[in-house]
Amino acid sequence: MDHERDMEERSLASYHTLLRKNDDIGRQPRFSIMFLLYLHKSVGFTELQRLLELTPGNLDHHLRKLKKMSYITIRKVISWRPLTIVEITGEGIIVFKKYIETLRIVLKTIE
Repeated sequence: MDHERDMEERSLASYHTLLRKNDDIGRQPRFSIMFLLYLHKSVGFTELQRLLELTPGNLDHHLRKLKKMSYITIRKVISWRPLTIVEITGEGIIVFKKYIETLRIVLKTIE
């Protein structure tokens, strides 16, 4: 029984390491940004700002961090007015899915 417990503790430690490795997307509001982009693939800057109730400067800060990690792209579109579109990248999708799967496993241990 001690062996099983030891194995479980090592397993939880490895999941904790995985979560910490991707701590940048686990932080609020970056998690919410990634979640919305995962669901919708792309969202306008103004819409993100409204949904997350962030100031333009605060949202821009978090988007720059995610862009630097190659999890999102940001592009300007000229329509009847200039728009900034934020899109999740393939890498962002993979990393977010892995983060969510790890969270599920960790949360099952506290049920």
